[in-house]
Amino acid sequence: MKKTIGILLSLLIVLGSLTTFSSAAATVKNKTLQAYTKHSFTLNKSESKRYFCKTTNNKKKNITVSFKDNGDTYSLKTVAKKPTSGKKPVVTIYYKNSQNKTVNVKKFRYKVTPMGTMNFRNVKINVDYTEKVTLSNPFVKEYKFKASKPGIVKFSKKISKSGKKRTYSIKALKEGSATINVYLKGTSKKVGSFKITAGDFKTVINSKYKTRKIVYNSHGSSTYMEDSHFNISDMLKYKKAGASYSATSENENIVSVVSNHIIYSTGKGTAAVKISQKLNGKTTTVGKFTVKVKLSAMAYVAKQNALFYDNGIFGHGDNTEFLDVANTLVMKSVIVRRLLNNSLTNSHFKTSDYKITFHSTNTKAAKVSSAGKVTAIKKGSARIYYTITFSDKSTYKYYCKIIVE
Repeated sequence: MKKTIGILLSLLIVLGSLTTFSSAAATVKNKTLQAYTKHSFTLNKSESKRYFCKTTNNKKKNITVSFKDNGDTYSLKTVAKKPTSGKKPVVTIYYKNSQNKTVNVKKFRYKVTPMGTMNFRNVKINVDYTEKVTLSNPFVKEYKFKASKPGIVKFSKKISKSGKKRTYSIKALKEGSATINVYLKGTSKKVGSFKITAGDFKTVINSKYKTRKIVYNSHGSSTYMEDSHFNISDMLKYKKAGASYSATSENENIVSVVSNHIIYSTGKGTAAVKISQKLNGKTTTVGKFTVKVKLSAMAYVAKQNALFYDNGIFGHGDNTEFLDVANTLVMKSVIVRRLLNNSLTNSHFKTSDYKITFHSTNTKAAKVSSAGKVTAIKKGSARIYYTITFSDKSTYKYYCKIIVE
């Protein structure tokens, strides 16, 4: 009997060690990066575990790695430096379990290739006019420029940054053409080139904007919500220095105009819009285009209001509320005031237009009533999710994180 029990215990120990081993053997994901590009990764994690990171096979410094444990998430950024040959760097995210065993969560193996080149769009611009030029930039470094013929155009500093795009301001100084060579700032690495031609060109509507599609919902202001208005200035090619441009709607019940240049929706349907140019006291027609307006869901208005607050309608911009034990938070009143009846964004819903439901992810820390009243129970954290269901069956869902101190 004792022998049998001993055998069983031995098997359990072996099986236990096999389980630990299998959990530690995270699948390796292969990633290919061009030199000077990056890989960013965010992992949802348990707050009770602290995550770590280690890098192997990186003696040649092919990559650099930075990471941060944010409590409920773990972020990793890997930047490619030198092309790899032979062994490739491996980055492992892991934690220690209750037995102090290493448990690998994620593994990435990086292959670094030589830096590629970019294809940029050539630019035509009228003399004395300042144009915005947007260039793709997947690299971690900014661009610098060198013109083949100095004096044709003048580059300003970068004026905006959005994802993998950079927008610059250029001014045409005199007629002519120049090739603009693009390099990575701080290096001699050439990324690509494009041609700028300065002259006297007729202003036209960009062909891709002959038809514009926007949305409308009577519960929110079209001049505030995205996808419900646009600026005619963004549609024009070869604008002239000193000229002003205006728009006229041929059906005000579908689209209207603010300040002569912003088109916004006023109802469902199709309408034509005319663009005019005024230069040196003379007004001419640039052209016409079509605007098609469709109705949006009610939830679209709530989403736009949430974007107005960067999705942080609770707390101090990060959607987190701190409560002492036994304290309360009435979520519903905040949701109604900011997402449904907001004077700042001119949105308005009747109570019959929607229903709000709530639930807590951790009722031991914080509970929520059907009316949206949150009560702190004991130290810990919970997400209080709310769902707004509108009368048109569309829904908007988000949460507030409660930390009970």
